[in-house]
Amino acid sequence: MKQDIADFRQQIKQLRTQYRSMFDKAVKSACQDMVIAAAESTPPLNGEDRGKNTVTGNLASHWGYDVNDDGDNTRITLYNNMQYASYVDQGHRMSEHFVPWLYIDGMGAIARHIPTPGEKLFGLVVGTKTEYVKGYGMVEKAKDRFIKSLTIAHDKLMEEVEGRINDDN
Repeated sequence: MKQDIADFRQQIKQLRTQYRSMFDKAVKSACQDMVIAAAESTPPLNGEDRGKNTVTGNLASHWGYDVNDDGDNTRITLYNNMQYASYVDQGHRMSEHFVPWLYIDGMGAIARHIPTPGEKLFGLVVGTKTEYVKGYGMVEKAKDRFIKSLTIAHDKLMEEVEGRINDDN
């Protein structure tokens, strides 16, 4: 009887270790899905003309994540290190202002000029027609994808653990 309890405890310990390893892989996969979702919902979208909404189009490539795990709790942070990411995500008010070196190119798109030393300053006044720019909600879409991905992985892991427990009995 004493040996049976010791064996059972050992099996539970092994399952916990195996489950943790599988859980860590599921979290990493869900984080990667989250970053993909953030990038997919970052403008320009669906063939939008890059000049109308963005100057460089680099925002989508700057999404990343951090995982902090202290053994009991796991904290996931989605980030974008581009300075203006929160404005694109959450939206922002627009007030009339001058933007140096901005111009409308021959195709009617907004473009940025790279000045040479001593070149006379020029630019555009923007924000004259739009009071508020709606955000794209990239973070919320990424969180939704993360939760969906992790839920699917969790359900599969639980089925596997239950199967192992039932096989041992």
